[in-house]
Amino acid sequence: MKSTLFFGSFDKTIRTWNLQTGKLKSILAGHSEGVLSLAISPDGKMLVSGSDDYTMKIWNLQTGELTSTLSGNRGTVWSVAISPDGKTVIGGSYTIIKIWRLFSQ
Repeated sequence: MKSTLFFGSFDKTIRTWNLQTGKLKSILAGHSEGVLSLAISPDGKMLVSGSDDYTMKIWNLQTGELTSTLSGNRGTVWSVAISPDGKTVIGGSYTIIKIWRLFSQ
């Protein structure tokens, strides 16, 4: 993961780039609006994305698959964070912070 750049875009995707070669590695698609925030778990196995579609999505970075969608935000998810143990995900929407405890990883 050290040589990978993750980039959220208004085109509703997350693009992963190999920094050593400068080439596109993959495109993760699943949001219905622009992707505004990203966080990678401490172990490098999970990516969380926040979007203008009021959701957060959890991605398995080993497979590139979408594993969960966290909804219930009342607005755009401007920021996301993952706890050091990788078991809690936090999303910030305007003046509201949502906290989710993840039980299966």
